[in-house]
Amino acid sequence: MQRLVSSTKDNTTGILRAGFAAIILLLLIVASYSLYRVDQLTGLLINIVEINDKKIELVNQLHDTVNNRWISLRKMVATDDPFERDKVLQHFYTTVLPFQQAREKLLALPLTAKERQIMQLLNTTSQQAQPKIRTFVDQLATLGRPPESPSLVDIKELQDQVINVTDSLVKLIKSEALQAVESMRMELRRTYLITALLTLSIIILAITIARIVSHYVNKKNRELMNAMQVKSRFLANMSHEVRTPLTAIIGFAEHLLTPNLTATEQGAAVDTIIRSGHHLQTIVDEILDLSKDEASGLVAHHAEVWLLELIVDVEDTFRQQAYKNGLSFEVNYQPPLPKRITTDPVKLKQILFNLCNNAIKFTERGSIRLNIHCDIGQQQIFFEVDDDGIGISQQELEHIFQPFVQVDTSTTRKFGGTGLGLHLSQRFAELLDGSLTARSEYGKGSCFSLSLPTGYISPEDIVTDFNQPHPQTIRQSVFAEYRRLQGKVLLAEDTQDNQLLIRAFLKNTDIHLTTVENGQQAIAAVTQGKFDLVLMDIQMPVMNGLQATQQLREKGWSGAILALTANVLQEDCQRYLQNGFNDVIGKPLNRSLLLEKISSYLPTEHEDNSTFIYSSLLDEDPDFLPAIEHFVQNATEESLQLTKSLKDNNWTEVQQQLHRLKGSGGGIGFPLVTELAITCEEYINDRNYIAAESHIHQLVDVLQRVRTSRQSIKE
Repeated sequence: MQRLVSSTKDNTTGILRAGFAAIILLLLIVASYSLYRVDQLTGLLINIVEINDKKIELVNQLHDTVNNRWISLRKMVATDDPFERDKVLQHFYTTVLPFQQAREKLLALPLTAKERQIMQLLNTTSQQAQPKIRTFVDQLATLGRPPESPSLVDIKELQDQVINVTDSLVKLIKSEALQAVESMRMELRRTYLITALLTLSIIILAITIARIVSHYVNKKNRELMNAMQVKSRFLANMSHEVRTPLTAIIGFAEHLLTPNLTATEQGAAVDTIIRSGHHLQTIVDEILDLSKDEASGLVAHHAEVWLLELIVDVEDTFRQQAYKNGLSFEVNYQPPLPKRITTDPVKLKQILFNLCNNAIKFTERGSIRLNIHCDIGQQQIFFEVDDDGIGISQQELEHIFQPFVQVDTSTTRKFGGTGLGLHLSQRFAELLDGSLTARSEYGKGSCFSLSLPTGYISPEDIVTDFNQPHPQTIRQSVFAEYRRLQGKVLLAEDTQDNQLLIRAFLKNTDIHLTTVENGQQAIAAVTQGKFDLVLMDIQMPVMNGLQATQQLREKGWSGAILALTANVLQEDCQRYLQNGFNDVIGKPLNRSLLLEKISSYLPTEHEDNSTFIYSSLLDEDPDFLPAIEHFVQNATEESLQLTKSLKDNNWTEVQQQLHRLKGSGGGIGFPLVTELAITCEEYINDRNYIAAESHIHQLVDVLQRVRTSRQSIKE
């Protein structure tokens, strides 16, 4: 359900973050620009004021100096006292230095071209006036009266020219200062305009973000409403799906309590309970797989898969199911095909099971075909499940892989199902780097195509000539006989029903089982007794299994501890293993899996008489002893020769040995040898070498276990 809205949530968050980041960035730009421009304009203004004030001050000094010199000059002309004239003359000469200093300072300031032009005019005028003024002053000081030439009028004109130049320079400085201020005013207006535009952009961006967020929020609300509706339909469907097998389980369990049931009736009731239980477990597994998918917890575990063995598993299951529904189930092999591929066998089988189960469910008459072909060069294998069922309309085909719902509610009501199988199958295909597609024509059937990479295919693994394998499941046999299991096992389980169930599973073994009801009791039992294995439930009162295991490991107990739990998500299993468990067994418990796990951790038992096979003739007639001994002595050599011939693919030699064993085994009191030899010969004649190889391994195992008699073992 989270996946339905996760993309909207992510988009909204991303847009909000991007929008707010843009707004903050623009605000920083506007603030920085405004502060920079204001600071720049303020500096320019201060600089203009200071420089122009200094210019005007210096020009005024020039003006005042020239004016003071004219006043001093007139005083010298007007006085008859020579001493007073000398005093005024001395003052006259002191005005020269301030004039020069003011002029030099003015020239050191940054002047405009016009200002420099006027300053040049001032220098020229001063240079013209200075000799005449000096001559006039010198003659006045010497003669005691004004000279005739230059006259005082001439000096006055020269002084007025200098003053006029200074006055024009002041006017020019003031004019240019006003122009500079006006220029700054224009810059300030431009700054205000840019700031206003940026602020307006921020407002527009904020409004746009608000609209976009509003759009996505509304979209998310609509999707949430749709998701809630889907969830409601899903829960209603799941309620029906769960109640249906539960009804059968409870009903037939109560029916078993009915007295005087025949063996056939009891067997039918038990079969129904088992079948309904498996169906219920399938529903739970699909929901669990969906939860893993939503949490991105689905992982693929690639391994080497014997292709034909897996397909025969599928065929064996669905041929019977199709037969019960009045349908035919066909497997069409299109060579060349690889003997083995590299993929996740569990997920591949689950995909094929989902597709075949759906094909049978939605087909009322006709057949279901599983077509298999391979592109050896591209290392791609293709599985097609084709049926003659009700078909799917093009509109419904677009939603066929969505979770929770089937193509329509009427289909769900008529055929049942969780609506998760195809969705999970597609997710599994993607997880295996493959693809799952569908094509269909309404009323004429459907075809689902699965494409997967095979991994490297060696030339010797390519099968080009074979007949269709026997429908019996072909798998490499595991020769452990669970009835021979032995050892001391501690079960920590608080539920009495589970205690009874596990005890029933171990009934036909030599395992001594001790039960406790919580982790604290488990620690006490392990401390006081010697156990080969501990089966530890996770959820228990007083002290749970995780805490108990941690304390046992801290105390130094190194025996095997297997977790019993319904929490089998990857992160849960990883946590159990990290905290001291050796392995995990999921609930509901499966007898075969439980015994297989236990057999992996119990100590290997010493070889005893129960592992051997004895001739049935010796008890009837002791005279057969020499013949039996001869067969037993040669059995080991026969098994080694069979293994070698099989490894060399020397099927001619294999057939000769099988023919020899077929005739001698049963006649000497070992009928199992004859039965296996006959079966192997049949598979070889049918060119079904995969099945023949599997049964030859069984025959080799039997030959290695044949013995003359129990008395010979004791001796």
